[in-house]
Amino acid sequence: MKTSTLDVIVIANNDQRRRPGDGQEHPAVELFTTEQLERIRFGASGCYPVLQRNGVDMTRNVCDRTFGELGSRIARDGPVVVQTSGNSDRPLFLNGICLLQELRDVGLTAELINDLADPDYSFCFDLLMRRNPAVVVISTTFLFTRQRLEETARQIRNRGCSATIIAGGPFVVKCAKYARWLQSVSGRERDACQDMIDAADRDYLFIPGQRQSSTVDWFVTASPGLDVLVDSIKAIKQGEELTEMPNLACVRDDSWFFTHDGPHDRSLRFGPIRWNDLSDIRERHDSVPIQLTNGCPFACKFCDFHLFSDGRRYERTPLDLLERELEALTRSGPIPKSCYLVNDNLIMSESLSRETARLFRKYLRGRTALSTLADLSFARSTDTVRRWADAGLRTVFFGVESGSQRILANMDKPGTPDTNLEKIHRFHDGGVRIHALLLVGFPGETSETIAETIAFMNSFPTRQSDMQHTYNVSTLIVLPMTPISSTEERARYSLTGIGECWEHETMTCSEALKWAVEMHLEIEGATYSYEQGESVSRSFHNARRRLCRMDFRRPGCIDKLDAPAVRDAWAELIDCTSTIDRGSSDAMN
Repeated sequence: MKTSTLDVIVIANNDQRRRPGDGQEHPAVELFTTEQLERIRFGASGCYPVLQRNGVDMTRNVCDRTFGELGSRIARDGPVVVQTSGNSDRPLFLNGICLLQELRDVGLTAELINDLADPDYSFCFDLLMRRNPAVVVISTTFLFTRQRLEETARQIRNRGCSATIIAGGPFVVKCAKYARWLQSVSGRERDACQDMIDAADRDYLFIPGQRQSSTVDWFVTASPGLDVLVDSIKAIKQGEELTEMPNLACVRDDSWFFTHDGPHDRSLRFGPIRWNDLSDIRERHDSVPIQLTNGCPFACKFCDFHLFSDGRRYERTPLDLLERELEALTRSGPIPKSCYLVNDNLIMSESLSRETARLFRKYLRGRTALSTLADLSFARSTDTVRRWADAGLRTVFFGVESGSQRILANMDKPGTPDTNLEKIHRFHDGGVRIHALLLVGFPGETSETIAETIAFMNSFPTRQSDMQHTYNVSTLIVLPMTPISSTEERARYSLTGIGECWEHETMTCSEALKWAVEMHLEIEGATYSYEQGESVSRSFHNARRRLCRMDFRRPGCIDKLDAPAVRDAWAELIDCTSTIDRGSSDAMN
């Protein structure tokens, strides 16, 4: 038996969609031949090329599909443009570095695999296997389905790993709570949501009534569960069984087995990241995360955040701890190019906001591009926004969701379209770009409410200046145990289905997808973000929209491929694509 020289490997993510580049130079534009067309996807609303970066489809929110024979004609008569260049900064995930630091603090030897799908980290994982680790821990912060979790565990096993695999984190905790909820419902309540239960069985863990199997050995069902994880790792190192330990689950005899519920540490740790101890990890990344807040006080009906957080608990990183972390960050290496301020929702007083901006300016000197997810109330004056811009804040992800007051009210979403637009103009005047997150298909959604959202987006101040705001459109996902999936709400809106397959009295999921495409065609006040958070030049966006409007699916329209307007649009698109990498930086200037 090999001696283990490594206690734990932490897997923070396994993003198969990202497929980071290999560091080699690629041509900015590649024209595919007819034989290569099967690799190309065309948008459902017409004939237009799909932008790709490192082979990843960046228009996945616009309901793409293959056009078959029609696509072959397009490839023969007109070029298909695909962007293949560009190695964007690889994000360093906060869940991994926090877990790594905590495990090392209790005396365990631990190493981090930030993203198993990243070729560099994949190679590191193979090297770490030589140290015969005792445990591999998979965090489910970014693994949202049972299938993705199982695929990650299988990849680990297929590399010859014999270590005990333990999974924990938000998805596991959510599944455990869902399983307990299933045990509590019966009779009419269960009948009313049986379609939701049947559909969720495919994606969730811990569902009884069928033969079970799992590549994962143990699941930590407590939240946050760090103490349970540490005790489990120590027990495994000592060769002890885990069946008598609390807050764990596994598959035994083709069924789910749960250990007893027991007390566990529920605290949310806000200790600063000691970047000096992570210099080997920092040097691989130009982008780092810093946590400002944890939790969200709101209760939007589509959100399941409360299931894996401590209710509606909301905490902020104390300023003294934030300053210690920023100081450690600057001492651990060069000032990072970018930093994502991790928040479930950034809310703070005006004075606290200004002091926080001052700290970032003091230590990062405005040389780091900051971005964050926030309610725009954290800066209530243009002067405060300017202070944040001076500190390096470039982009704020803002959950607009809808431009209709009726839909916002149905969602229990704070704010109104008028107040939201006022906030957006304030950030625009202060020099900070807004990335609007839109949600289509919530119960009550109609063509009228979507028209209101389009009008709202076209009221953005983008066209009056060089600053380029962006947006991203998603369709409703009905998640179990969210307020909108409750028996009362389902009856209120005649809502059936779960996940991405649903319908209610005013819209179906298929109609929502079509409306998402229509919004892409009609919104002119902001630029569609082809990869969330990454903008392109306005010229590219407009050229692509022109091609979208040329619907080649109708009889006789294929002959329009030779029309001057089509050729002009292709030429403009090619020209814009050749400079696509400058789009993001141009938008921030």
